[in-house]
Amino acid sequence: MGHWRDYGIKRNFQSGRLDYAMSTGFSNNKINTREDQVAKIPSRRFAGKNGPTPIDLLFQLGYIMAYRLLLVWWFFTHPRTQGAICAVWCADRVLLVRSPYRPYYSFPGGFIKRRETGLQAARRELAEEVNISIAPEQLTFSRRSVEARKYREENTEIFEIEMDIEPPVRIDYREIVVATFFTSAQALQLNLLPAVREYILDKVKSKKKSIEDNIK
Repeated sequence: MGHWRDYGIKRNFQSGRLDYAMSTGFSNNKINTREDQVAKIPSRRFAGKNGPTPIDLLFQLGYIMAYRLLLVWWFFTHPRTQGAICAVWCADRVLLVRSPYRPYYSFPGGFIKRRETGLQAARRELAEEVNISIAPEQLTFSRRSVEARKYREENTEIFEIEMDIEPPVRIDYREIVVATFFTSAQALQLNLLPAVREYILDKVKSKKKSIEDNIK
């Protein structure tokens, strides 16, 4: 989810109010060019974890409280946020995650930090949330989703990757409490982030159309 400074809270001297803005790779800000560096997470964060510890449960409570405070901030500021998520596919199975502070499933991802592109954010979040490190050329940009929700305009860049085998997934039981591969049919039975549901539905329709075209 990132440090509060990454949420881009800054003073807008022209309007005289606080703006909640987040930089993307399409802004005029200087872009971090270290694409060759794969995000690394200290191994002790994931080491030997088969379930949450009491300390992990305290962290979960902290995330829940922080998110509720963030909702209050959004209620008064109505910000435009920028995020990136990544669909990790293996055949017809896709990786979904769930955090302790939101009731729906989504793809691994989070806010785009200042001076960071959507691609960089997607790679970083994959490493942070599910301990999957990949090269930048392995990710493909799929689409951009814009929707009004939770007192804000949410702009999300969706990336995707197709893998031959399911990668080992490890979570810290703090920011992420569930990470599982689901078939498209199983995923659509879950409470999904709207942008994720729309993406999976389009994938199913595209696959169905491809099969029908091959039959003709």
